[in-house]
Amino acid sequence: MIWFNLKKLEKRLAKRELSEHHAFRYLVFYLVIFISVAALPEITPFPDWNWDISRYIITLVITLICTYTAFRINEKGDNRDFLKRYISLAFVTGIWVFMGVMILRLVYKIIMFVIPIDLYKTLNSVIGTNLFLWISFVAGVLVFNLLMLKSFKHIQRLIKQRTNELKRGSGEAYRKV
Repeated sequence: MIWFNLKKLEKRLAKRELSEHHAFRYLVFYLVIFISVAALPEITPFPDWNWDISRYIITLVITLICTYTAFRINEKGDNRDFLKRYISLAFVTGIWVFMGVMILRLVYKIIMFVIPIDLYKTLNSVIGTNLFLWISFVAGVLVFNLLMLKSFKHIQRLIKQRTNELKRGSGEAYRKV
């Protein structure tokens, strides 16, 4: 299983080197992590339900649009193994995006901790913790989905390149005979 190297995973998917067993393992790990994170209580719940509703609606819309777009990219390409590609890419991309959002949140906390109290009060009144958490979550969802679309396009480009190389290779072999 490839945990962090997205380019290597894309190349293996383009060459169809990922078996159904590998895809199943990605699915199991993805579900375990997703369900575990979803089941954890929020450490800093939003005081107003509007934050949760807006975050849910925006996440749902972005995810549905980007998943449909990824499906269309796959369909216009070789039209194979969409779920295998989506699940395995989502797992690796999700790890990277999650780490990026956590680092961003850590940097925000450090900055808010070390700045002078007057500047803290000014910044906190403009960009409160709830707004920052909301923005970082929605940005993470957007980055995740854009990276997924980029990966699907890259896989289709690799498949097209490989197909062209095979066609050229078989033509040259035919001419030599």
